[in-house]
Amino acid sequence: MPGNGKDELDNLLLLCRVHHKQVDDQIEEFPAGKLRKIKGAHERWVADTLDAALEASDPEATPIPALHSGADIWSVVAGAEAYDFHGLEEPDAPKNLVDASDGFLQEAHDWGEISDDVKLQGFGSIREAKRSLSTRLDELRALGLRVFGAQNTRAVTHSGVKVQLCVATIAIAQEGDSRIHIEEPPDEVF
Repeated sequence: MPGNGKDELDNLLLLCRVHHKQVDDQIEEFPAGKLRKIKGAHERWVADTLDAALEASDPEATPIPALHSGADIWSVVAGAEAYDFHGLEEPDAPKNLVDASDGFLQEAHDWGEISDDVKLQGFGSIREAKRSLSTRLDELRALGLRVFGAQNTRAVTHSGVKVQLCVATIAIAQEGDSRIHIEEPPDEVF
């Protein structure tokens, strides 16, 4: 591709380790046109699937727990097959908060995408992921932002077949947002 076109989003195709090797080893079987068709079909399926899931639920009415640590965030994104992220938007929030929100969600997504490889590298690598996520979470807290999230399973239909997807849901809100209702845990009785 001319110039830097090879690094553009339209030319990016993310594959697992097995399929990446298969595509690289079988160039004749997977020419660029076929890969673009596969990517386009998959992107349409994901968009349709997530749109249908979002229409079927009301995210404002769904309670999700606050995330207080990198370990909490890791437990939401690790192993996820889809992401339902809700960051801040302009003009509801200033640009610096929107940018911080976007950066955090991108990092959480990136860790989720590589979580299987991180797990294969061992506990030290998982700990580093959690530390990185904790650092980003602390940055958001310093800006007056709070992060909420959960991992759940959603049933979707693909080509007439019902499948279960593990979905990571994360929402970011500003302190004082009227949608936030924090319930204090009950006093523990020993």
